[in-house]
Amino acid sequence: MSPLVGRSGLYSGWDRARSDRVQSEVHSILLTSNLRAHVIAIDLRAWQRHQPLIQSLRTVPHATRPGATESYADHYFWAFQHSCESIAGDVDRYSGATEVAFAFDQLDQMKERAERLYQNLRQDSSLPFTSKLGNLSFVSSDRNVAVQAADVLAYEAKRQFMSVVFGIAPQQERPVYWQAVSMSPNARIRFITDAQMPGVLKAMS
Repeated sequence: MSPLVGRSGLYSGWDRARSDRVQSEVHSILLTSNLRAHVIAIDLRAWQRHQPLIQSLRTVPHATRPGATESYADHYFWAFQHSCESIAGDVDRYSGATEVAFAFDQLDQMKERAERLYQNLRQDSSLPFTSKLGNLSFVSSDRNVAVQAADVLAYEAKRQFMSVVFGIAPQQERPVYWQAVSMSPNARIRFITDAQMPGVLKAMS
């Protein structure tokens, strides 16, 4: 979404009017598609203030190397896990659905650990949603429409987060779109700041 808004890369030859028109069309499609938005945005300043404790809480035995440990303290892995748990808990609201397949944007430096974390979730019998966790894939956002839709939502959530938490007003206002998403009964939106970190840490313990 950022290249489209900034008219860079594939969109470098576009003028502002064309970019705005396509953005509006994309938003209209998403708002009329029964989008079930699951959004997690983290203030990294708050996360880093608790990094030593998070490191100790999210370091576990390595799945394939006996005697070794592996860290999931990076905020990406917590957001990844939270997204999987939130979406799996929503499966019953889809007519006839029994499990959900996940497609995440391709991040080579995170992929292997994320896959192991996902397998840990699937094998944890104490979790009530493990039977609903289907296939996991990492795909290029250049080729996958579902990931492109998620990218649009993530872009708008970041704009809102920056405005609310950091007081940085977006250069281009689109309040109607975000309000429509956030007020939807299907939306699951969490902004993690200092105020939420005690609850996050408690859940990790």
